Amino acid sequence: MLMSFNAYAGADGWKQENNKWKYYKEDKALKAWQQINNKWYFFNEDGNLKTGWHLDASNNWYFLDSSKTAN
Repeated sequence: MLMSFNAYAGADGWKQENNKWKYYKEDKALKAWQQINNKWYFFNEDGNLKTGWHLDASNNWYFLDSSKTAN
């Protein structure tokens, strides 16, 4: 899987930590569904970007495409 993100230390935006992607806003990793640059992403409780199949609390399935980039 190849993903392209802008990552800047100490700034809001995408950051890779331990081979997992997170998106920071105001020094906090985002969680749950987030719309970033008109694209939707889901982050788990640790703030890690989720890819592949996701079952939400209402028993709805979503496929989170790992080929998307966030620029």
